Amino acid sequence: MPTRLRFAPLLFLPALLLLPPGSALAQGYPYVSQPAAVCAAISHPLRQGLSDRTAGGDVTRLQTFLQSRGYFPYYPTGYFGSFTRAAVTAFQRVERIPATGYVGPLTIAAIDSLGCTGATPAASPYYFPLPSASYPPTAAVPYIQYATPNSGPEGSTVTVIGSGFTASNTLNFNGYTMPGIYSNGTSLTFTVPSMVGMNSGGVYSFNVVSQSGSSNYYAFTLTSGSLNGTQPAITGINGPVSITAGQSATWTVNATFPGYYFGNAQYSVQWGDEQSYPYAYGTTAYPLTQGSATFTHAYQTPGTYTPTFTVSLNGQQVSAEASVTVTP
Repeated sequence: MPTRLRFAPLLFLPALLLLPPGSALAQGYPYVSQPAAVCAAISHPLRQGLSDRTAGGDVTRLQTFLQSRGYFPYYPTGYFGSFTRAAVTAFQRVERIPATGYVGPLTIAAIDSLGCTGATPAASPYYFPLPSASYPPTAAVPYIQYATPNSGPEGSTVTVIGSGFTASNTLNFNGYTMPGIYSNGTSLTFTVPSMVGMNSGGVYSFNVVSQSGSSNYYAFTLTSGSLNGTQPAITGINGPVSITAGQSATWTVNATFPGYYFGNAQYSVQWGDEQSYPYAYGTTAYPLTQGSATFTHAYQTPGTYTPTFTVSLNGQQVSAEASVTVTP
């Protein structure tokens, strides 16, 4: 059998070392020193989107091997992302394997023959071209490991477990965008929205987007029915209990909307002096994410008044009263 030649990655690299330190090319390739040969012992086929959790730790073993050969100049993360795929593709080209980025039997066999037979990796540290100029990556791309529950009706509260989430994320559910979702970095919670055509059930997908990029998509099975439709609730009215005639004062109405995630709530108020001032009636609308509305009014005649605040949504409404004494 003819001897199979192996080519060390990027044989032209010694020439790059001669570049002056200030050159643009030199600045674009961070310095990476190679560790000793690594026996990866990968037992699962691997592709982009997998993680150690789903592949029994094989992603970290793959990344460690690629790092030892100079293809992966990052700390192993346990997630098979675009950088790992680029490193696999480069390795496959050198080993004369179809450069698909998929780690199948041929690639695993090549890794075993290099890392697990005492073969010595290419000598000396060198510069390696990176997909980006940062080392290590400044932020991880969001990744969804699982969601619980993964089925339910509209209005269900879903907890997403994963990595790479930031303090403010955007979740896309079947094309509907939910911005400003907080996360501690590894989990976040959202409410399945009410959307036309979804209440009959079906399988829908969602993903998480941060400043670092977009996550993988995850499936959610929507069952028929809805948790939406719960009556709004007024949780408090903040305002003065005593003012003078002609004094302008402000009242803030706080409300909650169980089971709803989006929509516009209608806030209104009857001040109690409409007989004298027929245009005193106030109304406004805010998205549910705000959950409050502010009204300003000045009573012109002394007396005790009972302003009535009403919050309505989708044909359902709730009212609450306040009391204010107006002095001369």
